[in-house]
Amino acid sequence: MMSPGPARRVLAILPPMAVGWALGAPLLFALGATGALTASEQEDADTAAAQGLQAMRDADGDHHRAVDAAIAFSHALTIYKQLGEIDQVSDMQSSIFWCKKDMDINDLQDYLAKKGSAASTEFVAAQAVIDTVVPPSEADAYLARAQQFQSAHPQDHFQVAIHFSEIVERFPGTPAAATATPIFDHEETAYLQQVETERTAEKAQLAQAIDQIATTRFMLPPSVTPGTTAIPGADAQDKALTAIKAAYKDAYAVHTLSGKRTLSKRLLDESDANQDNAAYVYMMLAESARLAAESAQWETVFAAVEKQGAIFAGFDIQAHKVQVLARVRSDPVAAAIITLLRNPKDKDANLTAGRSFCFGLQRWDLGLPMLANATGDMKKVAQMELANPSEPGQQHAVADLWYELGVHAGGTDKIAEWTRAQTWYRSCQAGLGAIGQAEVGRRLDALEDTLPMVITDYSQLTPKQWNRMAGREIEIDNKDDRGDGEVEISDSHPVRVVPYPDDRDKMYFQVGSLGGRQDAGVLSGNGHLWVIPTQHHPEIRDLSTIRFKVVPVEAP
Repeated sequence: MMSPGPARRVLAILPPMAVGWALGAPLLFALGATGALTASEQEDADTAAAQGLQAMRDADGDHHRAVDAAIAFSHALTIYKQLGEIDQVSDMQSSIFWCKKDMDINDLQDYLAKKGSAASTEFVAAQAVIDTVVPPSEADAYLARAQQFQSAHPQDHFQVAIHFSEIVERFPGTPAAATATPIFDHEETAYLQQVETERTAEKAQLAQAIDQIATTRFMLPPSVTPGTTAIPGADAQDKALTAIKAAYKDAYAVHTLSGKRTLSKRLLDESDANQDNAAYVYMMLAESARLAAESAQWETVFAAVEKQGAIFAGFDIQAHKVQVLARVRSDPVAAAIITLLRNPKDKDANLTAGRSFCFGLQRWDLGLPMLANATGDMKKVAQMELANPSEPGQQHAVADLWYELGVHAGGTDKIAEWTRAQTWYRSCQAGLGAIGQAEVGRRLDALEDTLPMVITDYSQLTPKQWNRMAGREIEIDNKDDRGDGEVEISDSHPVRVVPYPDDRDKMYFQVGSLGGRQDAGVLSGNGHLWVIPTQHHPEIRDLSTIRFKVVPVEAP
């Protein structure tokens, strides 16, 4: 819930824009036929009114929400008029009148245009309520209705304040306004106190939720329970290891980090196929954990050791994790994890391990809770993320903090922090106002020019990203029925073809003279690459070309 602002702010009235007494005299009784609507339409009005109230409370943080509120109230007002529900009509009109305080006329048109014609129509009706000039003779009637609402809803301080605020603003200098002013002051103060109480409770709940979310895997017991299979003896383990190394001879011969990671994952996954031989299972998991530690795949270490604990009786999971990691404790992350296994709240260890999980392994789900147990701005931004911000302004704040962290970082940390900022900027941009969108757009352009390009979806590349992407650029004339792709493709030398963004729908691809048509992407088949324009124009000689890039990919 958001406060309407400091006391007296609500008395700052926009200049009057009298357009005549548009809704009849008095304003309240411009009603239509009664009883013509269904129960579902009544529910529609009530829902719109509730949505408007929430948007009105949110308007302090985002002035666009005042427009959303006015649109929702206007929709509800139309239905309540047709039903002849006088009290609800009065409530909607007072609420609409309140909304004008938070509207920013500078970007109102752009915002309404984005919301569509229906919203604009509703807003025009709301604006008519705001602009209507009501004669002073109606002041006492408005005051009576406000007092009646106050009596019926003594705890709804926000809405009561809205009703009395309308009297103060519509009828300045009248006895009714003089009576309404101290009541409004009292109700707004009561509302602010109510909000403060709710905020205190919400902060406590949020802190509790963040503490719960920030519980890392090191603060919890392993998710497995000891099994019943006996741990194989030393001789059985040695024989099993010899057999495993013979069966995976080619994989063991690859000593690169990538090779170790691949083999570690294979042994973990394929251990299930050897359930009839306990020694094989035990040693495959032991080797998986060892190779994972040597290649900094910490989560695979945990998975392999915990799987051993799930199968074998008397297996000490915690002790084995420390034992495996101790072999590579010269790695700062391994040393930090050993510390966390013994003291899960250690701030420095959480920072070191959290950076590795987030920045290196891209396991933000595991790394953020660790960073939330660190210190400084890293702790702050992790807690902000764990709070799952959904409002554009909140997401903008998260992006800005990641960006500032990157400004003061270097090397891979700078890249990781700015990449995270880029993600949040993209998430919040569309929901910001015109000025905020432009500001975020400039920062995104700068980041795009600075950061290494990581492509996750080739079909969504921008022209700038396509130009930066490595690959052989080829262009063909659209006047030809078939163009030369200038490359040979085979199962051992596959390629990815990536059309220029504006040309995505202008071509198909064919591998070999008899190959079928294929869309852009990793192409299959063996033969020469041919490009087929979807609409070739042989009669037009100066038609622009269509372009694509050829990017080699690893053979499966």
